Amino acid sequence: MNKEDLYKFEEWTVNEFNEGHLKSPVHLSGSIDGKLEDYLIELFKQIKPNDWVATTYRSHYHALLKGVPEERLKAWISSNKSIHFMDKEFKMFSSAIVGGTLPTALGIALGLKLKQDKLEKEIEELKSGEFDGFEVKNIELLNQPKIWVFCGDMTANTGVFREVFRYSVNHKLPIKFIIENNWLSTDTPTAEVWGIDRDEMLWSFELLKIKYPDYFDYITYERKYPHYGTGKFVSKLWEEKDVKAKGF
Repeated sequence: MNKEDLYKFEEWTVNEFNEGHLKSPVHLSGSIDGKLEDYLIELFKQIKPNDWVATTYRSHYHALLKGVPEERLKAWISSNKSIHFMDKEFKMFSSAIVGGTLPTALGIALGLKLKQDKLEKEIEELKSGEFDGFEVKNIELLNQPKIWVFCGDMTANTGVFREVFRYSVNHKLPIKFIIENNWLSTDTPTAEVWGIDRDEMLWSFELLKIKYPDYFDYITYERKYPHYGTGKFVSKLWEEKDVKAKGF
């Protein structure tokens, strides 16, 4: 999956929305300068098939790069479920609520650590000859899976993020937080909400990245599309299609 593939997929979504085929909220992925695409393509090279991904209502790029087949994702979008993509096979889940995935992601990370700790203990007992009933029940654990959590800059400035992040770091959980910073919460400038300037907010992200490189990273980009939809008003198209479908 390269940058052109990502662009092409979202162009399909744009067309479906503009033609009135979708009656649900759509949040398109994309950056004007390609920074987001380049960053995510490189990042997902680190994400293993048995890793979990917690994403947001803007999930199309994440799903494609995690390996979800295009037709499978298109079917989900066409079913008016773009805002909350879920796929157990590819270990992905999302939430349209700001910070909604964070507690769940924390629970998954804790569960992964507990299983990993148990496996490592059993291996040590096996090596020492103290335990002869050893059986690897989940071979995936040998690859040390983790969960990658994607969220926006506003979420990264909320209380729930700070609590989840602090707990994760202090308990050394297999989790990493990726902040997709476009400076906006919907259409509200995030820095203005908190009474700080952009440089101050960016420096706070940089400090976390420097201090906790295994737990935190971020990308700053300018979004290509509006927060919601494509910028085209299409509700009239929905009404016309409904009228035709009812035979009036």
